Amino acid sequence: MPDSKSLKKSPDIDDRFRMIADTAPILIWMSGIDKQCDFVNKGWLDFTGQTFDSMLGDGWEKCIHPDDLERCFSIFSSHFDKRQPYELEYRLLRHDGEFRWMCDKGVPRYETDGEFSGYIGSCSDIHDAKTLNDVLEEKVQARTAEILRQTQELTRQKEFSDIVFNASIDVIVVYGKELEFLAVNQAAKKMYGFTDSILGKKILEVYPNAENGQGHRDVLRALSGETVHNLVYKSAVADVYFEDFLIPLRKDGEIYAVLVVARDISHRIQSEMELKDLNKKLTSQNLDLQSTNEDLESFNYIASHDLQEPLRKVNMFAGRILEKDGEKLSEQSKDYFDRLTSATSRMQNLIQSLLEYSRMNSDDIRFAKTSLNKLLKEVKSGLEEVISEKHAVIENDDLPSISVVPLQFQQLLHNLVSNALKYAKPDIAPIIRISAETVKIEDRGNREFWKISVSDNGIGFDPVYKHKIFELFQRLHGKMEYEGTGIGLAICRKIAHIHHGFITADSKPGEGSVFNVYIPVKIKL
Repeated sequence: MPDSKSLKKSPDIDDRFRMIADTAPILIWMSGIDKQCDFVNKGWLDFTGQTFDSMLGDGWEKCIHPDDLERCFSIFSSHFDKRQPYELEYRLLRHDGEFRWMCDKGVPRYETDGEFSGYIGSCSDIHDAKTLNDVLEEKVQARTAEILRQTQELTRQKEFSDIVFNASIDVIVVYGKELEFLAVNQAAKKMYGFTDSILGKKILEVYPNAENGQGHRDVLRALSGETVHNLVYKSAVADVYFEDFLIPLRKDGEIYAVLVVARDISHRIQSEMELKDLNKKLTSQNLDLQSTNEDLESFNYIASHDLQEPLRKVNMFAGRILEKDGEKLSEQSKDYFDRLTSATSRMQNLIQSLLEYSRMNSDDIRFAKTSLNKLLKEVKSGLEEVISEKHAVIENDDLPSISVVPLQFQQLLHNLVSNALKYAKPDIAPIIRISAETVKIEDRGNREFWKISVSDNGIGFDPVYKHKIFELFQRLHGKMEYEGTGIGLAICRKIAHIHHGFITADSKPGEGSVFNVYIPVKIKL
């Protein structure tokens, strides 16, 4: 740093002033009437680390922060021209490379004769104070912004809480320590006809008859610190069933209020009462059904043994009579015997079909992935004699393996193929085709189904009967024309239903028939 001995002397500055200026604890500068610097003191040089000569004229400008220079010169120049004192703040480059905030005060100076001779000014370091001021101001601004944010957040939360509080379908009431109403939501206002005028009033003031009632006692229990929960609470005021909670509200460990949340469960209670009544009725009906099932089991036993035994004996003795005395009988008697044996056979077939139908129940369902090719092969094997006799042709695609009850589905295929063979055209070989494909059915929620089709070239039937043929004992032809009990297709429909599917039929007289069985690809068990 240059010392006072190295400073060049300005001709207009006497030694006494120079000595005083150099020992001053502030930075001092002077300018002439040309606005150019003609003196800086030792404090200025020590602070900036510059030489005296480098500061003269406009050399001082290089020590001013570039962002402050234009403003400094503008203020200095405007006040200089008006010969007015000024004060400004700017950043001055210290010898260590740090810009420090300075407070610069300048005043005009005059000679003893009153002639203007320039300006003299002093600079003091206010960096620490200004920085602290800025920090404090930033903190104040930040704190103010935070308080504003918190206020806005609290306002938003209150608005949100009010929306939730009033949007709840539950009745919500808050009671104070003196059992006064502190808050009621819209559901409570609607349920009890409250208005805001109720706030501040006490329970017994509004409902004098409620004293020592359950609601009154529950609030007192909650104020004592107990959380109360009633699964079913009958309001004496609104004649409504509630499930309610009474929750103590604490602040700093002290109970100051009770929150009551109550949900109207009147419909549920009414439904439960109706359900109880229905259960009672279903329990008379279950007993009746049990009795019916027992009767049905007895019928099955009787049909399996007692009913069929006499028929077997009739057939047996009729056969023996024909065998022993057949030649002695007249043609009319022989005809009677033929009719007798035919009738007993039909009766046996009917009883057997009824047994099969009654045994089709959901208790014995066991689904398994099964090859339809295998089932069809077994069906054809069982009908081999009829197929050969009628020279029938049975065609089929390579059928898929699907989830079915194997024995039941084999019975379904047997009945459909047997039906096609039975109703073949005279003197025309039956052609029966079985195919399978997946389809989506719109009126069943676009679910995917297996469509198993059995078509034939038989005699067909009038399409007006396409629904009726699946009913029990429905026959479209005389019993003498075609054998049968009228139960086969009813069994097919029942099997389809057990498989969560359905069966349809399409036909025209003389043009054959198509039976379509629809089984869900994914069966919901």
